[in-house]
Amino acid sequence: MQVLIRKLFVLFFKPLIQATSRFLEDNNWKSKTFWVIDERDPSLTITLKNWIDEIAPGFQYSYAGRLNSALARQMEEYALPVNVSLDEARFSSRVAINGRTLMYTSCFEQANQPNSLMTSDLRDIYFLAHLADVRGYQGILHWAYNLWSKQIKTSGIYSDVPSGDAHFVYPDGELSVRYLVFQDAIEQIGKFRLISQVKNPSAIKQSLGRYFFN
Repeated sequence: MQVLIRKLFVLFFKPLIQATSRFLEDNNWKSKTFWVIDERDPSLTITLKNWIDEIAPGFQYSYAGRLNSALARQMEEYALPVNVSLDEARFSSRVAINGRTLMYTSCFEQANQPNSLMTSDLRDIYFLAHLADVRGYQGILHWAYNLWSKQIKTSGIYSDVPSGDAHFVYPDGELSVRYLVFQDAIEQIGKFRLISQVKNPSAIKQSLGRYFFN
């Protein structure tokens, strides 16, 4: 049965992946495209990557999950749970291969850890954004940007995940408060970086009294 399933998998996905690869190349989008694997077995992820590279080379890869050294060497982008900190040596190895390192919140963290759920303190979002920046990461991966239940207009519940984990924006272009606070936190980080580059930052400092930094 497993052999049959494997053959059916190849029959379906091989032409799909190759057609997708050609489409991206024709539009000069392939260099911006990542295959993203979410919390799957590292050895199976490497096997999948090798197979895609064989039938449609040139893709980049991103993985979200606990750190695996063998996998980290092969991923252009790696998102780590917020409760995982890279030691200096491992982070340097990511930098050496020009690897992007991100941070994300996940379901297997402790209940009292900062998050960006509908029940989270909005100050958590500021903390998470600045924590990623202080750690030297390139950003935060959020699941999921626009995944909605059928009752999204009347209920914040989505399947078995906490409210707000699945819907960061809403249908018809509506933004969540959490999205806007994340945006503001990113602006704060940009301002702090700007201040560090100027000789007389007093004028800029006056614009920093936003929300929870008062």
